[in-house]
Parts: sequence; structure tokens; C-alpha cells
Amino acid sequence: MIKVELIPVDKIDPPVTAARIKPDDEALQELTASIKIHGILNPIILNKKAERFYCIAGARRYVAAIRAGFSLVPANVVQVSDD
Repeated sequence: MIKVELIPVDKIDPPVTAARIKPDDEALQELTASIKIHGILNPIILNKKAERFYCIAGARRYVAAIRAGFSLVPANVVQVSDD
């Protein structure tokens, strides 16, 4: 069973894919508005290394949550190798 945890956004390093997310992306703005109303329905997936977390799935939800002003995000924390 996968456990969903609430992780502070300041402990999550931005995903590499977030660099490709455009600030004026209309779909991201719509996602941000939806998250403000409904919250994050599908947890993001994070890899934990030491005291930091790395986003490996759900980059758009992570960015939208920050834009929506969330300080915590629901996440599935996994341990995977860099390979």
C-alpha cells in the first residue's frame, strides 16, 4: 500500500522538467485555478535523498501548487536510484 504524505514545498527541489514549463502556459493557469478550488487530487511522486525531495512525476501539479500558494503538497515518497 502506498502512503500519501504531506511534504513542505520548501523541501522539494524543482523538477528538471519544470524548466520547460512556460509561465504564460494557459493550461498551467487553468490547473492552478483548479488546484486552488479542489486541491491536488493526484499526489505527486517524490524521490527522497537525505533531507531533500526530488520530483519525479507531477511537475506541473507541483508548480501549480506553488503558484496557488500551497505550503504543503500531497506526495507518494519513493526510494529509487538515479539509474
